[in-house]
Amino acid sequence: MSGLRARAGEYLAMRRALGFRLTTQGGHLMSFVGFCEERGAGHVTADLAVEWATSTTRGSGNEVYRDGRDVQARLPLLSTWLGHVDPKSTYWYLQAVPELLALAAGRLEAAGGQADE
Repeated sequence: MSGLRARAGEYLAMRRALGFRLTTQGGHLMSFVGFCEERGAGHVTADLAVEWATSTTRGSGNEVYRDGRDVQARLPLLSTWLGHVDPKSTYWYLQAVPELLALAAGRLEAAGGQADE
């Protein structure tokens, strides 16, 4: 068991002893710990947190585009996932990576639309 996993387990045990159920949140935390462990990280960084949050199927731009879902409709979910009060705050954490841009361009082309200049 990694030190990070042990600390997360202790944290959840303490909060649950105080009466918090943390069913969903505990699952998210342990998922994040697993993500950190896969990358060999011994501690949490903001970069790891953002990478994890935006690569999950709940928020990943490329997953949303690939599945043909409405990206704007999903933004409040990603915003909540990241703990933001307003989706405007979430835009700063999304990166325009080549794969995402290609998927977005493909959807625009398939719709027969053109971007406003």
